[in-house]
Amino acid sequence: MQKNKLYLIKWLDHTGNSGWVTDLKDEEPAECLTIGWLVEETKKSYKLADTQSGNMVAGLSVIIKSCILDVWEIDFYDEKRKTAPRKSS
Repeated sequence: MQKNKLYLIKWLDHTGNSGWVTDLKDEEPAECLTIGWLVEETKKSYKLADTQSGNMVAGLSVIIKSCILDVWEIDFYDEKRKTAPRKSS
């Protein structure tokens, strides 16, 4: 994946239950969707931020690669029109 590109990642999150559980088939990982700018990739994880300003980021999510189900790059470039989207007024 390329740094500073926008991505949508579908991944599995760990869950837990501190109460008594009688039916284990209902206990499953949670399927999650996270969208953000790729600010760093390591051997084990992707780090996405929802906000960037200079060298600072906010809303950081660290997603473990082994938990990822699917990845989509979000591209705003319109191939037919050869333009990027217009700014809203």
